[in-house]
Amino acid sequence: AYLELGRAPYRVIRQVAPLVDLNDLQPFLQRREYYEWRSLAILLLAQHPTPENRKLIDDSFHHCKRFSLSTHLAAWATAYIELHGQKAVAEIEQIWFRDESRSEAEVRAVTLALAAHGVNESELSDTKSELKQPYQADQ
Repeated sequence: AYLELGRAPYRVIRQVAPLVDLNDLQPFLQRREYYEWRSLAILLLAQHPTPENRKLIDDSFHHCKRFSLSTHLAAWATAYIELHGQKAVAEIEQIWFRDESRSEAEVRAVTLALAAHGVNESELSDTKSELKQPYQADQ
């Protein structure tokens, strides 16, 4: 089932997430043999915003930001936006679209995250714009 879900659009992943047991996600996040499934686990994790999951998402997103990592950045940024909404969009815009030292891979990754939430490039300069899809957020 994870094979099919891994190829699904983000809106479908959001709909199916409540059916996924959090304990089933841990191997995907921790074991090397499930590395290719880690992004899916991250997206599912964001739909279960327990304090521990929120901390993991926040810490991992900031780790990618601090060390300019692009691996799984699209998933961590998507999850971060899921939790923090427009505040996260503004942060991503400031860090990845105004800092010329960011790599093309990083910019591509955060662009995918923004697109998953319905944010397009024309909306980036308007930090008052709302995300087009419903989300859970600390606004």
